[in-house]
Amino acid sequence: MVTALKDLSQKIIDILKADAVLLAAIKTWGFGEPVTVVPCPQVWVQLVGGPSRWKTGNTMQQKIQYNIVIEDRHGDRDTVEKAVMDYCDKVCAALKAKPDLDGNARCLGFDDFRAYPRRKKDAAIARIEIDLRVEREYV
Repeated sequence: MVTALKDLSQKIIDILKADAVLLAAIKTWGFGEPVTVVPCPQVWVQLVGGPSRWKTGNTMQQKIQYNIVIEDRHGDRDTVEKAVMDYCDKVCAALKAKPDLDGNARCLGFDDFRAYPRRKKDAAIARIEIDLRVEREYV
């Protein structure tokens, strides 16, 4: 049976929520970037896509990229930057500990991560995007 893309996205969120520190700290979890202002810190999982190919016979292999985005706001720039760095380390450790995503797919690793610091009115905003690659096969 194939794990649907939305179920893979949810599994990634569930694995992250299983980390007690992330669960206690992160106020908003979701699929894709929020369209309204939501409580921070927040994490969302964004499906990017990826190549599919026929592996053997009628078996299809997909390599899928997700962006895992961590964003926080705070009045102090150093505080918010350090916080998202800590969350980034926790996210990577939680996913590394579950390389098969609880039997749903195979985690191929992290391609890259990028930081986007910015200011908005009276708050510093820090964002880190982590590129996660997973692979699934189905008949």
